[in-house]
Amino acid sequence: MNILVVGGKNSYAVKRLQGEAEKRGHFLDAVSSKDLVLNLSPKKISVKILHKELLMKDYDLLFTYTINPRRKFDWIIALRYLRQKYPHLKIVYEKYSKKKEAFFFTQVWDYYLQHKEGLPFPKSIVFYDTAGLKRALHIIEPPAILKVNAPKLARQGKGVFLINSFKEGKKIIKEYQATANRFVLREFIPNEGDIRFFTVGYKVIASMRRIPKEGEFRSNLAQGGKALSFDFHKHPKLTKLAETAVRLLKLEIAGVDIMLHKETKRPYILEINPGPQFAGLEKATGINVAEAIIRYFESLVK
Repeated sequence: MNILVVGGKNSYAVKRLQGEAEKRGHFLDAVSSKDLVLNLSPKKISVKILHKELLMKDYDLLFTYTINPRRKFDWIIALRYLRQKYPHLKIVYEKYSKKKEAFFFTQVWDYYLQHKEGLPFPKSIVFYDTAGLKRALHIIEPPAILKVNAPKLARQGKGVFLINSFKEGKKIIKEYQATANRFVLREFIPNEGDIRFFTVGYKVIASMRRIPKEGEFRSNLAQGGKALSFDFHKHPKLTKLAETAVRLLKLEIAGVDIMLHKETKRPYILEINPGPQFAGLEKATGINVAEAIIRYFESLVK
């Protein structure tokens, strides 16, 4: 099997996937999302992907691991073209090449789907400037979580801030106004960390509890959080919630972050992440996540 991964070209995750693919007799290549070239003319459209070792027709599966949000809609067009031109090609995430909803893939769309399904998530307000922040703070009182949705702040908790006043939030918005797609004000949930559920083929295969370091509100390992193994088999309701969420958003491989209220223990879905990293997860649980992903790819190609 020949696999092409888009995004995360030099990341730990892609290197692990390459290693496990080779062990199982497969070839796995990786490119950046910026390597896409669309050749458009009145008589012909073609898609080229630079820096690959095989011709596109020689690949069996294409995994859109991480695509820069600025390029996502161009990639959606490219993936639909590739699916039509090469019917044998399996594409993950499949929704990018098949569903009309692909053109609504934003954080707002995710919230909308969760709302329709009645899934629990913190009260959130989406806005675009300081005036929007002022209105939002009349509904969600501080302390509150301010999220900056921008290309370089989309992962590892980099664009997440705890604010205690309009003044603090205004300073952040002014700093990122030029690059942010949107801002989200989210109610703060008292907690003792969160739980990351990792799903492959819409099924949870591993989970870990993440505990923030002292003085930090974010549990992300990149922000100094501590990872502990968490046995999802003993928590069927939380596991079902995570699996329901990824099926709803049609994400075959994902990381679902669920937070429990410190006092009520009520669960809240914080994030549903496509293309999640898994270095900390493998270390905390001892589970070979990369192998599980390659095995899932094998099942699709078969």
